[in-house]
Amino acid sequence: MDDAQEGLIPTLYLLMRPLNLFTSAEEATMQFTSTDFSGQNIIISGHVLYLRDIRHFIETLINEIRTDMRMKLFFGLDIVDLNWSPGVINEEPRNVAVGFSCFNDPHNAFLDHKHDLLHTILTHPQIRGRFHYLDEQGQVKWKAGPCLTYTETCHDVEMKLFAGTHTSVGGPARATEFASNLLSNVSGGSIRNVFVLFQHLCLMGTFNKSSALTGKDDTMMRVPHPEIGRLWIIYITFVRPLIVVWQQHFHGQKPANRAKSHLFFGPHWPVSGSELSQSLAYHTDRLLNVKIPIRLWRHIANWFLNYHSIRSLYSTALSRMALAKQSGHNITSHSLYAPDSRLPGGIDVHEFFSTMHLSGGWHNLLGFPPTLLEDMSCSSGAGVFSPLQIDKTNSRNQDRPIPSPETIAEAVKNIIVPEVVRIQTQTRANDLASLLDAIGYDLRSPASCKLEQPVTHILHPSRLRDLRTFLEDNRATFKHAQQALATELIASKNPSILLIGPTGKSAIVAFQA
Repeated sequence: MDDAQEGLIPTLYLLMRPLNLFTSAEEATMQFTSTDFSGQNIIISGHVLYLRDIRHFIETLINEIRTDMRMKLFFGLDIVDLNWSPGVINEEPRNVAVGFSCFNDPHNAFLDHKHDLLHTILTHPQIRGRFHYLDEQGQVKWKAGPCLTYTETCHDVEMKLFAGTHTSVGGPARATEFASNLLSNVSGGSIRNVFVLFQHLCLMGTFNKSSALTGKDDTMMRVPHPEIGRLWIIYITFVRPLIVVWQQHFHGQKPANRAKSHLFFGPHWPVSGSELSQSLAYHTDRLLNVKIPIRLWRHIANWFLNYHSIRSLYSTALSRMALAKQSGHNITSHSLYAPDSRLPGGIDVHEFFSTMHLSGGWHNLLGFPPTLLEDMSCSSGAGVFSPLQIDKTNSRNQDRPIPSPETIAEAVKNIIVPEVVRIQTQTRANDLASLLDAIGYDLRSPASCKLEQPVTHILHPSRLRDLRTFLEDNRATFKHAQQALATELIASKNPSILLIGPTGKSAIVAFQA
């Protein structure tokens, strides 16, 4: 698209919804193999890719980004310490005002540094005059060549930030979804999906393939490696305001607005999904000796995550189910109660933390220090066992006591046993329903049985089998519901039952022990 006909990428992305009805990821599923059962490697086009290679790829990008920012974007000057932190960040994820983001919230420290780089370019003796000159009236005139070269360098740094982000978030987004990330709300109803929540840069995904079936957005969180997130914050705080000024001067208002609101500003036109995919393939070819575009990376990442999912997913699913059950709701209804106002609208608190936790698990799986997992464990409460056990040798809190095997076993028991009992009880109830439907009886409300207390026992299907074996009649059934109930109570060795069985209709009276 050229700037004269430019449209918002998030709006264009929504137009893909009906098109997604005609395609499916299952039609293009890629098959992978591995050299062993460790789940640490995968074979791609004859090349063995290890998890440690992915970690090396991300670490190399982080070092290159730091060097590029220090030497190319900040000219080797003491403009900003690359270990800079903005302090406590005030975020309002449900603020839908046009133009709002945490980066222009006056409560945060970002605005204090908005023009630091611009002021340095205009006044520092080592670079003064490199990008501008003063006319006869003393007005600043920008030099097109150096300024546009600098914006191209910024774009290259953004592509490295993208590659590091995309390969460190866990379950990756589609290319068009990543290209549509917004830093601030824009007019027309497109709400930002880049936040700084709990001091971490977060990317919120909304639409995905399941939306085509349900007609509803399915929200989830993706969190890059904390160091990459922090470098994004430094870049957006110090460099992006200068880009806005130069885009306004050389290209006009629309590219300037794009630089304000989009995660990727695009020096000449909006960044497309194909450009991001080509950039990822370029950097993987350069550092891993294998070209991995976005489509291939999505399959690779999901292969590793699925292989290790049994360690990382079951506890969150069970805890969500248990919390919903304790509140008296099903999982769908439970998400409507007591929404967390700290989170963006439309995302359930369980989905937020479980998908965010999965990003932390991916960081840990690659061997990085578990910064995100530790931060989440501090906020979600200590003492809760998680299968994504962090590596204590890399932990910042090395003095934290390691739980004993007995403690871990007890925690696992408390999580699993109630669910096993629930499933077993439900299975027996389903078997009973099928049996009673077959023999034509309903034990829930027998017409001729008047009990002082409601019947709570369930007839085991094996009772009918035993009856037919005893009578040597494969078509034998219980004569009535009371007889079946009495058989079950006797078989369960209930000591508090009095059974009166005359030649006529049986009557049952249950007494409390």
